[in-house]
Amino acid sequence: MQPNHNTLIIAQAIKGQLQNYKHGVFLAEIRERIAKDIGKFSETMARLSGIKMSADEKRVIELARMYASDAGAWLQKGDYYTAFSSISYAHGLADAILKIKGME
Repeated sequence: MQPNHNTLIIAQAIKGQLQNYKHGVFLAEIRERIAKDIGKFSETMARLSGIKMSADEKRVIELARMYASDAGAWLQKGDYYTAFSSISYAHGLADAILKIKGME
């Protein structure tokens, strides 16, 4: 899977190559994107609710929920890089279960 546009922007910022954004505007955009991704994760969890899962699949979903929760905490602390990493990982775990269940 190819990285999306927002992932590339964050990667460029981490490398210090993003010169055209004013610091405050860029951070606001990142914060907004992470909050949006956390909301999308909640939508994914709603899609998975009521689906029969094995114990291992349930454990993966629990881990995904914990990463999403961590993302919210990191976002509140202003650690946007860790928040973005956490919510991205949560989405990856949830997407794996969606694919296993033939829902993606």
